[in-house]
Amino acid sequence: MPYLIYLQVHAQTYELARQQANLSEIHWELVKKVLRYLAGTKNLGIVIGRDNSTFKVFLDASFVSTVDRKSTSGCVILHNSNPVYWKSRAQRIRSDSSGISEYIALYDAAKVANGILNFYSDLFEVNRFTVPIYCDASTSVCMANTLNTNSCKYIHVKYLYIKEYVNQGLFEIVKIGKDEQLANLLTKPVTTDIFQTLVPRSMN
Repeated sequence: MPYLIYLQVHAQTYELARQQANLSEIHWELVKKVLRYLAGTKNLGIVIGRDNSTFKVFLDASFVSTVDRKSTSGCVILHNSNPVYWKSRAQRIRSDSSGISEYIALYDAAKVANGILNFYSDLFEVNRFTVPIYCDASTSVCMANTLNTNSCKYIHVKYLYIKEYVNQGLFEIVKIGKDEQLANLLTKPVTTDIFQTLVPRSMN
């Protein structure tokens, strides 16, 4: 189950994998739904193009979404409109608001993207360039773009590193609508309309 890494069902397979020690009939029915979806979408895939290199990062968080009351982070990184990295996982610390959970997800996404972009820069011997990170939480965008940290001093120091990334011009934090957020596929159930809109964008 953990090896089914299709982007559209990553969140579902992740949650099912966490229940392997206590499976029930309900879980089996969910597994069959995932398999039916995969069987019906064989025509979708990842196409690697030769366009000018562009990177985009999408992130989302689902507040207090696990049994142990932790939030879930989701991240999708696109290169030339094709997904090259995606992940969904429970956050390691508990947050006391949806804004904080989104900011933690923002840090996690920026950290991963920074490593990928450093590798890309070294591999092709090009200078780092500003990459947009798309977030649908106004609070997190404001926290990342302002130098004022008085309202978030209680966040662990490492989660303030995102400010340094922004100040160095490595990333630009961009606010987008919830129905445009590709990472929603990794953190929460979405309506059929939104799902059908996001899937083509995530698979080119």
